Amino acid sequence: MRERTAPVEIKISAIPLFAMGWLIPRLPDFIRMNPGIHLNVSYANHQNYSSDPADLSVRFGGGTFQGYEAKKIASGNSVPVCSAAFLRSRGPFDSVASILEEPLIHDQDRSSWRLWFEACGIQTSVTRPGDVIFEDGLLTTAATLAGLGIALLRRALIEAEIESGALVQLFEPELDDGRHYYLCSRADIELSEPELHLSNWLMSLASSNDG
Repeated sequence: MRERTAPVEIKISAIPLFAMGWLIPRLPDFIRMNPGIHLNVSYANHQNYSSDPADLSVRFGGGTFQGYEAKKIASGNSVPVCSAAFLRSRGPFDSVASILEEPLIHDQDRSSWRLWFEACGIQTSVTRPGDVIFEDGLLTTAATLAGLGIALLRRALIEAEIESGALVQLFEPELDDGRHYYLCSRADIELSEPELHLSNWLMSLASSNDG
């Protein structure tokens, strides 16, 4: 009789937008190639990472998380996008100046849009009639898809929507606010062989997609 080994469970956490836009679409390949590894995927609370009990976690920030080793897994650079329907009804937008009066969608606060316009050499108010501030990137993305306005979204997490045409990138300049996505593990606990295998597999995907 073939010797059977007990399945190994790995707990991995990620903030919802990263899980939906980057991690989950890639997991079928890992599961298919590693039937003996069971994954337990949960939310990472980005407001309090220190309480995260996962074996591996994908975190968003500057790359330094106390008590953790961190490797950059995806860029956090943002690009200006809107829904295809919004573009049809309000566009075309042929220059940055052409969106100065359009409603803007904000992720947490208005600082990202202010920085992006400044990088484009434009000083302008980032408060528009009809603009809305959302708590996180998941809500911001949903609002953009719903046609509420133009948003700065993390390009690495919306590739599928851009490919499908649901979202349209309006201009090339990207905003790098110094925050990116990092695969983290506890500095004081050595990864098991299966955990290291998953970590290496995820990082190989990051490398093949230029992080």
